[in-house]
Amino acid sequence: MLYCPYCRGLPGLKPCHNYCHNVMRGCLANQADLDPEWNLFIDAMLLVADRLEGPFNIEAIMEPIDVKISEAIMTMQDNSMTVSAKVKTTT
Repeated sequence: MLYCPYCRGLPGLKPCHNYCHNVMRGCLANQADLDPEWNLFIDAMLLVADRLEGPFNIEAIMEPIDVKISEAIMTMQDNSMTVSAKVKTTT
């Protein structure tokens, strides 16, 4: 890439598309064998991302957990007599 103006730090000059394309093709020839596996991996990651945006989103589940714990404690305190009576009858 010694002759590519963009690679030489001259972004104002338009690089030769064919030259850059051929050089990149040569540089990435070994990685082309990974293309099918890489595409499968990307597809799998996209499926995981789609699932995490729905009802399985851990952030949406964990964000209100402190409020839910607080509400559960308050409910327990409000109904302590009823809960205590149920516990005593089952033991």
